[in-house]
Amino acid sequence: VGCLLCGHVCPVGCIELGEVKFKKGEKEHPVTL
Repeated sequence: VGCLLCGHVCPVGCIELGEVKFKKGEKEHPVTL
C-alpha cells in the first residue's frame, strides 16, 4: 500500500472493505492499493 499524502508506504492505516480506516493513536495518512 502507498500513502496518498506522502507517496511512501506508511503503516498508519488499514483498508477494510474498500474504505480507509485509521488506527487509533496514529497519524491520519490515507492509504490506497
